[in-house]
Amino acid sequence: MKFLIALSLVATSVASIASTRSIFDLQYLPKAGTLYGITDASVTNTNIYIRTVKVDNDANQLSQTVGFSVMDNLLVSISGNYLQASTKTSNSDTVRIRGLSDATVGGKFRLMDDDYIFDILADYLVSTGDSEVNSSETRYDNKAGGGVANVAAQFGSKSADFQWAVLARFTRFFEATEDVSGSGDNDSKAHNAYYVEGSTLMNLSVQDWKFKTTLSALSIDGYKDDSSSNASVTQIGLAGEWQYVCSANLLARAGVGFTETITNRIQQYNSWRFNVGATYQF
Repeated sequence: MKFLIALSLVATSVASIASTRSIFDLQYLPKAGTLYGITDASVTNTNIYIRTVKVDNDANQLSQTVGFSVMDNLLVSISGNYLQASTKTSNSDTVRIRGLSDATVGGKFRLMDDDYIFDILADYLVSTGDSEVNSSETRYDNKAGGGVANVAAQFGSKSADFQWAVLARFTRFFEATEDVSGSGDNDSKAHNAYYVEGSTLMNLSVQDWKFKTTLSALSIDGYKDDSSSNASVTQIGLAGEWQYVCSANLLARAGVGFTETITNRIQQYNSWRFNVGATYQF
């Protein structure tokens, strides 16, 4: 909240004339007074092989963001998701995750809006308590168990037929707690994550259709809880998304993504993700 207040205090120091804004922009930021929503539904399938053990993970997620442009160069938002996932191994019971996530509050501030666009972004996942684990039924809720803070910068440009943007983000996972029924607490230490993303958006030959591509890399280092040693995670992702501009205030989307993940430089697994969604504004 202090971050958003600080942004509002300096907002008048930058140019107040915004360039043309479109609902399909890679660096979406509608004009002042606009209420908007972003809805996404996704299905993810992951296959993991650990020595001779095969692990299948299937997840369905519905996420929602609601935001408001306070000024032409400042917006605030709140988001969350509902997750239903199951993990099956060849030699153990099924592990299930189900429930609503904690809410994330955030903001975007535009520093530059001319030939090039430069945004500063920040958000914070507000933890409402420990993550609950029912050990007898091997069931987890969808709570983080601790706060998560993100700070990012995004730089890009756009023309009538093509847009590009590069984003860099730093994430701080604060100490988190899993409340395991019958076994006490499992605490994870604070750790960091680093993420970079490059994306493009181009017009297709068919009217009102666009195609977005995203290449990303994620690195998590220093994760440790009471039952495991330090872990590092490296993930590379590639995604494509078809977009249809239904109107100036409605954008429909459908996409597919692939990620390759390596844990502790040993365990390697791949994920496929399919999503449909919409962006809308009032």
